[in-house]
Amino acid sequence: MSKTDQIRVATENEVQMGLFKKVDLDSMQLALVLDSGEFEQVALTERDDGRWEFSVPQKYGKYMYVLEEGYQNRDYEVSYYFGLEISE
Repeated sequence: MSKTDQIRVATENEVQMGLFKKVDLDSMQLALVLDSGEFEQVALTERDDGRWEFSVPQKYGKYMYVLEEGYQNRDYEVSYYFGLEISE
């Protein structure tokens, strides 16, 4: 990873449910998984180009995140788990 303090997250604004129904993205939440197993909410910022950004921790280390997308008034949810390692 190049030196940056922002990570961009690309999402789908609409997903297919079944053969004919499409649902729209209503909400998105990002949480950092702490060593204790608890979650700490992370602010997401939407850019003009439709992508989302969040600030990364300033300390070196390995971090685990959970991104939750809600569609159709949260009737349909998708969760993504991903790791981020920050090194010198």
